[in-house]
Order: sequence, then C-alpha cells, then structure tokens
Amino acid sequence: VSLSNLLRKINCSAGTIHFIKNLQNGTYIFERAYSIPRNIENNSTYKHAKKSIAIKFQNEKKVKAFLKKLPICDQLNDEFSHYYIMELPNLGLVTLLKNGDALDPVIVKSLSSIFVKLSAACNACFQNAELNIAHNDAIAANEALLKKTNELEISQKKLLDVMERMKSAQEALSMSESRYRSIFEQSNDAIYIHDTNGNIFNVNSRACSLIKLSKKDLLNTVLHSYFASKNLDSLKENIKQTMERGSGRVESK
Repeated sequence: VSLSNLLRKINCSAGTIHFIKNLQNGTYIFERAYSIPRNIENNSTYKHAKKSIAIKFQNEKKVKAFLKKLPICDQLNDEFSHYYIMELPNLGLVTLLKNGDALDPVIVKSLSSIFVKLSAACNACFQNAELNIAHNDAIAANEALLKKTNELEISQKKLLDVMERMKSAQEALSMSESRYRSIFEQSNDAIYIHDTNGNIFNVNSRACSLIKLSKKDLLNTVLHSYFASKNLDSLKENIKQTMERGSGRVESK
C-alpha cells in the first residue's frame, strides 16, 4: 500500500521492493518481494537497474559496503527515463522507475528519511508476526500487532502528507527556477556560478560578452584565472566569508 501511494505521489510509474535474505551457507541475497506492476521483471529499464544491484554477497560486511553507495540515481534513453535505487533500512531496497523529468535531489534526500520510518514500522510488524507464529503469548502478540498496524497507518498518513507537501514544494521550486533562469539570462550584470574552489559551471550571456569568451570556453575553467594575481587572496577570503555568512564582496580587475 505504501509503495503504491508513494509512486502515485511522486509521479513514478513502477517500483519494486527487494528484501535481504540470509542464506544457510552464510551468503546474503536481495530477493524481490513485491513489484508494481507485477511483471516488472520483463521491463528493459528494470533489467538495466537490476544490474546495479549486486544480488549475491559473501558476507554481511559486503552488504553494508554496497548499501553505503546508495542512493543510485541513473538516467536512461529507455521506456522509463530515470531509475532510483534506495535503501529500506534493515529490510532491503526500494527501486523507483520514472518517466519524464528527474526527481529533485531534495525529494530524493527526503525519501531516505521516510524509508527509515517506514522500515521501522514494517520490522515491528514482522517481529510481532513471528511471535504469533511461534505461539508465544498469542493474545499479547495479537494486541501488539494491532498496535503496530495502527502505527503503520499513522506512518502512512504522515507519508502521504509529506509527499503532498513535497509535491507542492517541487511545483514552487519549478516556478522559482523558471523565474531565476529568466533573470539570470536577461541580467545586465555578468553572473558566474562556481563551487568553493572557483570551478565555473554556469555563466550568463553578459558574462560571456564581458570576458569575450563563449559559454563553452568558460565552463569548467577556474574563476581565479580571470583575476589579477594580487587579488587572489581577496577572492579566496570572499568565498570563505560567503560560506560563513551567506554573502561577501570583493573588487578586482
């Protein structure tokens, strides 16, 4: 139920859940437990995504090493244009397949915290189910199972609420980005977007005309190379201040 609602809220077309299983010979595998749609195994995008999932592991240490690499986000020219592989803590993996635009990185990060809570609720239900099967205090186990089911329903409602707010935030972000791009490209000021090391990864038209280089030539160069050497310390100090205070100012030829 959670997977179905999740796919609908973030406009994903398909998804799977793999549970991690400890085999008797000491190896671990990720075993597909549930899919939407059920025949996802035949889908070419899912087959490609599955190659990113190392199914069999020699020990628990190697499982943890794989999980540290998550999430895996990839873009394809296939039936589904994107797929995401994320951890369902202490249970296994969730794979999401999406058409159209990619998920915003903020949403991907938020999903991780949601999966932590969802996994905890599921594990609690599984543990109580095992108690019931073992006939260990059956009445108490059933009451606890009911309680955990209620908790799962509450988690489900919270999940739906969070996804609704995330969807609204994504729409607002798209509008904001559109306005930003308009201001960015039409500005009479030269604008350079770079990381903390000065590596440029975007410029506007005014920046290109001012420095008399094409956008292609400017990208992946270093901002420091366009400053007079005597002003480099000021530039570095400006970047430091910006990181600490949110803004900074420097003047240079």
